[in-house]
This record gives sequence, structure tokens and C-alpha cells, in this order.
Amino acid sequence: MKGTVPIINFNKDLNKKYMSQKKSHAGKIGLAGVAAAAAAAAGAYYLYGSKNAAKNRAAAAAWMKKAEAHIVKEAKKGVKVAHAKISKEMTKGMKTVNKTLKKRSKK
Repeated sequence: MKGTVPIINFNKDLNKKYMSQKKSHAGKIGLAGVAAAAAAAAGAYYLYGSKNAAKNRAAAAAWMKKAEAHIVKEAKKGVKVAHAKISKEMTKGMKTVNKTLKKRSKK
């Protein structure tokens, strides 16, 4: 049968290609998990297992309190800026509406 085209199983070839790619991601995910576990263990030791654990917890609490105050301050500043921008845009929009209404009422 000279005129027939051979059937090629494209799915098998594609599966081989993509399956090899999936395996490379699994190693990276496992490595990230190991790193996260190591970081958690180091943090637990620092806060609860070391000789200076009470002092370390106090320092961490102070740092968190300072960070929270800074975040709240910046958030309030952002709200003020956002409020000012919204007010400006609303005023600008109302002026445009008023001009349009005046033009239409004159006609």
C-alpha cells in the first residue's frame, strides 16, 4: 500500500515530552517544602528553644508592634490620599455636568 499514510501516535510523543517536564517541577516543590520546614524549625528554636527565648520573644513582639503602627500609619495616609483624589474627581465631574446642563438649558 504505497498511497497510505502511516498513523503516528502524536499523543504518546507529546505525553513523553510533557511528563518529563512535570518531573522537574516536583523536585523544586519538594525543595521549597524542605526549606519552609527548616525556616519554621529555626523560628521555633529562636522563639522557644534557645537560652534567650524570652528575650527573643520580647524583641519580636516589640518589632511586631512597631511594624503594626507603621502599617496603620501608612494605611491612614493612603486613605487620606485616596479620599482627596476621589473628592477631586467628583468635583471635576460635577463641574463638567453643570457646564453640560447649562449649555443644554440655554438651547
